[in-house]
Amino acid sequence: TQESTINTQAKIQGLISIVDKIATLAAGGTVTPALAETDFATIGITGVTASNLAIVNSYINSTADDGTGIDTLSEIQALANAVVKTTILSDGTLGNGTASNLTNTDITALGLAATINDTEELKLFNEVLDKASASSVDTASKVANIASIVDKIAALAAGGTVTPALAEADFATIGIT
Repeated sequence: TQESTINTQAKIQGLISIVDKIATLAAGGTVTPALAETDFATIGITGVTASNLAIVNSYINSTADDGTGIDTLSEIQALANAVVKTTILSDGTLGNGTASNLTNTDITALGLAATINDTEELKLFNEVLDKASASSVDTASKVANIASIVDKIAALAAGGTVTPALAEADFATIGIT
């Protein structure tokens, strides 16, 4: 059991250190040494690997500075799960990652619920991610930008207007040339 493995002052201090690093990163700070995959594993978070660690850390850094987006293990795990799905989808090949499509729960974990907020937007967002390359989604801000472009496309398709208007660079960002 977890209780039997946390049985020394040093182990408790180690957990406190990890939690402090996560809170500091969420508040926009820098942690040294940086959070590692082993830190997440130590607190019971699965799915964080060397290949997605920077993205997970980027998302933690993009959460509310007060830590409310990552103040429970279940929120951190949901974030890790959503990042894993995003990286599986974003291999540059359309159609082979659809089993890992993001759900509304994933969108919430990624902090995108205000942007990707209906079924059609979610479907288009998944399609764009499925065609995207890993480097185009390697930070929270890049994924948020893609979500914003998808939201604008949906608004225009519904007969609305968007400000600022979509530009050629926006289409290039989502793989339309």
